[in-house]
Amino acid sequence: MNQAKEHELAVFEAALQLPVEQRARYLEKACGADADLRRRVDDLLGAADRAGGFMRQTAVPEPAMAVRLPPPKNPAT
Repeated sequence: MNQAKEHELAVFEAALQLPVEQRARYLEKACGADADLRRRVDDLLGAADRAGGFMRQTAVPEPAMAVRLPPPKNPAT
């Protein structure tokens, strides 16, 4: 990932942690005069908001929630 994309992701993740009413002020400072960055981050935030809690859930279950499968049966027996 290039430095610009890393910065975009960092701004997005930081904004996502803020209450909606505080995001605009943060983005004004974080994006400055970079209108393209602001648009991309706004698009990402909109997609995350439309997705609801789905986007905030981890894709991998927590270890305590992991399902433990029995070992495979030996086909030779």
